Amino acid sequence: MGNFWIRDSGVNTLKGVEGDVDNPPVLPAMLIVTMLNENQQARDDFEFLFPTMSSLEQERLTELFSYSRPPLEYPQVSEDKFQRRANDLVVRRLDTLPKSINNSDNKYSGPVIRLTLPPRR
Repeated sequence: MGNFWIRDSGVNTLKGVEGDVDNPPVLPAMLIVTMLNENQQARDDFEFLFPTMSSLEQERLTELFSYSRPPLEYPQVSEDKFQRRANDLVVRRLDTLPKSINNSDNKYSGPVIRLTLPPRR
């Protein structure tokens, strides 16, 4: 598997320094920060490539990295959690209610509703 920041043509998209005509940035700063915020693979590959960059490029990337925050989790983990919640839905039917509502062995806890019926005549 290739590096997130290396194009198929072999171009390192993190290269470049603002204002340097001989070494202009390949990607705009905001795009790099956005990718670092949203993609854990981009973050991991960024840290892998960082030591190979020139000192001026490292200065630029250090500043950009300081504006980023780590993604909360991999997108696949989020999707798996969503799917798990969808598969674990609890359906309660009247014929499967527990025999005793105030039992500590009940699998589900929640509010207890007691109905008092008027006496029979």
